[in-house]
Amino acid sequence: MQRPSLTYQILRRYILLIFVIVGGLVFTVSCSNGNMANYKPTSAGKSDEILWVLNDAFWEDTIGSIIHHKFMKAYDVLPQAEPEYFLRKKNFQQFNNDIIKKYRTIVLCISRKDDPQYEDIIRLFDLADGNDAAKNPIVYKNLWAEPQTVILVVANNKDQLADALNRSVDQIESIIRKEEDKRIDIMVYENGLNLEANNDIEKIFNYHLDIPADYFVGIKNDDFMWIRKETYTLSSNFLLYKRVLTADEIKNGVDWNLFALQSRALLGKTYISTRAENSYMTIEEKYAPILQYSTEVIGNEAVLTKGLWKMENDFMGGPFVNIAWFDKERSTYYMIDAYVHAPKEGKKQYMRHITKILGTLRSTEE
Repeated sequence: MQRPSLTYQILRRYILLIFVIVGGLVFTVSCSNGNMANYKPTSAGKSDEILWVLNDAFWEDTIGSIIHHKFMKAYDVLPQAEPEYFLRKKNFQQFNNDIIKKYRTIVLCISRKDDPQYEDIIRLFDLADGNDAAKNPIVYKNLWAEPQTVILVVANNKDQLADALNRSVDQIESIIRKEEDKRIDIMVYENGLNLEANNDIEKIFNYHLDIPADYFVGIKNDDFMWIRKETYTLSSNFLLYKRVLTADEIKNGVDWNLFALQSRALLGKTYISTRAENSYMTIEEKYAPILQYSTEVIGNEAVLTKGLWKMENDFMGGPFVNIAWFDKERSTYYMIDAYVHAPKEGKKQYMRHITKILGTLRSTEE
């Protein structure tokens, strides 16, 4: 068979090159007119981090006190105090920066009288001057990045701004917490569910609990399960327990707050130990408070307990959260205890994770 001439081969290469160039231009134009026109970069900022944009002087005054009082309070019962949120502060000159505007959570507090940038901010957010101040807080989604929540509080002067922020600070925190919980949900369940563990929980305890795929079942018997996640830096654990009460126990009444603590202590002594001789898990009552709250679980009165655990005869410890309730129809007491061990690391974020998992607790009938 005769080979194509050299001229033909060169011509064919030029034609192919023209197709590639034209195709690239078509792709670029279509992206510019379509999806790329709506493209927003991924937002920045770690979990529970809030960027506050306000006058430098306000940060040191009443407005700063309101912000710190609400968002810098300590998370419940940790070995070392950790604030609920991480705060970053910028003024309006610093905020005029594309990198700064990529923060995931931004709150701007601005006064007409005190901030020269007031008119620019009003135009930036397309507000009808200060008349929208009655709508405080004003919330925007995905303005400069995605996902992103931008919250604006506006007023005519510093005192009115402080009043507006004080009235809306609980709502602002609720908005931010809702968005942060979405992030936690993605982080906790990014690998899916441990379906085998979930099925075992249903069979043994007659309720649902969504266990992430990176947890495994360490111990399982007729009335107890120990479900664990182990990494180089973290040990995250769930102890699930049930006990059928006798008629006399029910008749004589039970102190459910005390029963929750006693049950946790029993499980710790029975199942949890280290290589140290005579070691076992117990509750740390000497150096930290034990917080208990009345709540409701699956239609039953329940006790929520938060505190610290320690390893007796060894040097280990950390925070725990415990939910316990009595199912009258089954005459059965149930308890779920979740605890973490993460030496040299902050514990708040891990506690948020296990609390998220506890929040999936529901009846098998749902």
